[in-house]
Amino acid sequence: MEARDEGCASFRYRFGRFLTEHLFDCLQVFGDLEEMLVMEVVILHFQSGSAEPVPAHDEQVAPLTASRIAKKTGIPRQTVRRKLLSLERRGWVTQTDNAAWRLAMRRGKFAFSSDLARFEKRGFERAMKLMSSSRT
Repeated sequence: MEARDEGCASFRYRFGRFLTEHLFDCLQVFGDLEEMLVMEVVILHFQSGSAEPVPAHDEQVAPLTASRIAKKTGIPRQTVRRKLLSLERRGWVTQTDNAAWRLAMRRGKFAFSSDLARFEKRGFERAMKLMSSSRT
């Protein structure tokens, strides 16, 4: 076997292990991977790589509707609506007057942040372990 093929096989094994562990962790935290995916779409839409939220009045950010999330994820719109209502019960998202959805705030921060802090820390540590193992 060529060194390149062996390296690819080794990385594929490490990545598969990373992904399996992370998805298992996601399932433990959310109980539902579709709900986790819907939440991640909302986070990515409003967070834009910053810890600071996009202001509610920011006209440059299009409203995030259940239909738009359904289109991005391939999950049926009615299922997306159920997932959003579940996330709303957790206090992580809120529905606007125009039936769009946004991240809920708590004490000036994203409400999900403190609830998911340990989960996100585990994911970050897992990703760092994968990255450092791929350099060796």
